[in-house]
Amino acid sequence: MLDELPVECLQQIIRYLPSASAIANVAAVNRALYAKISCDNYGMLQYFVQRSFPSIRVVSGSWREAAIALTARSRAWSRRAVVARECYPPDFESTCVGTIARSGQKMGYMPVIDSYETSDGGDGYKERVAWAAGGKIVIRSTTRETIVWQTSIFPRGDEPQNDILELRLLRPHQSVHRDHESIVFRRANGEVGLVTTMPPGTDGRYRRGEFVQGNEAGDCMDVSSARQPVLALCSTQTVRLYDVGDRVGPVEWIERFTLESDRLSASRQRCARFLQNDSLAVAPQYLRGRDSAPIKVYDLNANLATDKRLGATSVLLPSNLPDSGRNWTNTIAPLDKVCGNDGTLFLSGWSDGVVRLHDTRTGKGSEMSYADKVDEGQVLSLQPIGHESFLAGSTQNGCLKMFDMRMPGAKVYSYLAARQQGERAKGSQVRRDINIFLALKLPQRQPGWKPLPVNDPRTDRYHGPVYSLSAPSPSSPSVYAGIEDHVLQLTLSSSDDIKRGLVVDPLHGLEEVDEPGVLDLSCYERPREGFESTDAVLLRKQRALTEMTEEAECGWDERWYSAAGSGRRGQHERRPSCLAMAMAEARALYRSILRELPPRTPIMVPSSIRASIRKHFTSPPPQQADATATKAYQLARRQEAEQFIQYLKAQRMYGALLERYNPGMGMDQEERVRLSARRVGMDLPEEWKEGGGGKER
Repeated sequence: MLDELPVECLQQIIRYLPSASAIANVAAVNRALYAKISCDNYGMLQYFVQRSFPSIRVVSGSWREAAIALTARSRAWSRRAVVARECYPPDFESTCVGTIARSGQKMGYMPVIDSYETSDGGDGYKERVAWAAGGKIVIRSTTRETIVWQTSIFPRGDEPQNDILELRLLRPHQSVHRDHESIVFRRANGEVGLVTTMPPGTDGRYRRGEFVQGNEAGDCMDVSSARQPVLALCSTQTVRLYDVGDRVGPVEWIERFTLESDRLSASRQRCARFLQNDSLAVAPQYLRGRDSAPIKVYDLNANLATDKRLGATSVLLPSNLPDSGRNWTNTIAPLDKVCGNDGTLFLSGWSDGVVRLHDTRTGKGSEMSYADKVDEGQVLSLQPIGHESFLAGSTQNGCLKMFDMRMPGAKVYSYLAARQQGERAKGSQVRRDINIFLALKLPQRQPGWKPLPVNDPRTDRYHGPVYSLSAPSPSSPSVYAGIEDHVLQLTLSSSDDIKRGLVVDPLHGLEEVDEPGVLDLSCYERPREGFESTDAVLLRKQRALTEMTEEAECGWDERWYSAAGSGRRGQHERRPSCLAMAMAEARALYRSILRELPPRTPIMVPSSIRASIRKHFTSPPPQQADATATKAYQLARRQEAEQFIQYLKAQRMYGALLERYNPGMGMDQEERVRLSARRVGMDLPEEWKEGGGGKER
């Protein structure tokens, strides 16, 4: 019957199907339906992708690949499934200069990353990733068949003053030559230049051009996304615009504006980003006083015919900034230009550790704030994923924070829609965002660069900042993170997808489960706002891909397991993660209740229930071969804990009521008589007074 419907009616049906598996089931009914759904390179899946992911700009030319990638990434995000690998060329160890060799510096380089990907729907799929390794630029070009590395080494690039602090990789529609890669960079000494790489296999490694000299240095820069890109170089008092072209010699600015501000002499520019081709957001930092610096948005076209004095069209200063000292913005990330929001929405990462959402149309300081009550380090880097979620890099502990911007229950697509009703209710629990530690084991400090060791207990872990984040496209499952001396590729891919051989990422998919180079991460769930005292902060770690078990906790990827009471890996048999999680949650709940109770006194009679619960939840479960019996044991202990909580609450309430309405509690009969007599003003009996037959008081 369905195969007799016109294509237009079938498109309307496909549009409202809840999952990709439902569409696959419809296509599997008969050959006629499969032919209609798969025609035009699965063009009918366009309606499903645009409805399920309205804020994601699809780069892939194949709607089938886009549907697979987006649904798999959405499921991996919900299950916190992350596969981490290090990204470096094969000969990087011989061409890179190590930490100690960098002119006596004891700190490694801070990689800045930029990337993009393009696709025409066929085999013309490519990805470009470029990052600055100190004074060098490394480029990786990836297609479906090949991976090509290029390293641009400049004279005196090992000196710290020549380190590259900012880097912008021009997109294909902005480059003059099709087979070349053009990169705009800014050094620590103020030099701003352009590098154009040669195609692989040709003579010459790069062509170099300069925009400004050192005496015209700026604090930050950005390149517009127009077909003819414009470079904006911002300093304390000016904004200079340069035409980015295929030039080798120095380039003069085409426009120069003077900023209007009352604190130019005591400030500097922290970051600048183009919201549109003619709209520039600049974040200053005040160097004196205790005032916080706002984000200023400038309209460049509105001042071309004036006296070149540039006034801000929007001054965004959030009202919920702390009063302890001055605050500033470290990074700005525009949201994708979809749904008619052309450059009006953007995120900002602040020095107080809060990420804020701004809308230039409202005039308010901020629309929404995303805070982390556990890790309060500054936010150095941001990477939005559509209008749904984003990643934030902290300044400490290698902390990468995952935030979901959607309201609870407002998800257009969920992988749980493809499950049965019982499994769907089981998985639809309250979700909390997580913090991932990129606290990977670092090689020992020595001359020369070394890759990250996968399993070496002798090495120290990284506790520094996450300097930069970059995603090739909003629909890409990969995100590149820059930590000190290293660049990591984080792929949102579920472990069961890897075991089944599902190609989620056509360029960087794992060919084998035991592929070397996969790193093990750790994470914890952040407490919800208002539930900081009750939500447990439990550390989890990742198993190796070869150590995955069939039993996993609901809502988590198979690689994650609770680190509470699991012992050292490889020495003891690990408990199933669901049981360890139940025990850890029970302990956390028990401790939170004890913290709310008054302290125990020496004369307090020990409670048998308190001792019983403490014994049950501080001792390991019995070693039983039957998993069902072990789960029943844990369920019984949880029920006893809930009864104990109710008992403690009732005991506390009963004690408070007695103390309030019966102040004579704990007195003998004679003391209660004396208390009542004093309250009503009665005289005590003669035998109770001094000299009487009673006790002397």
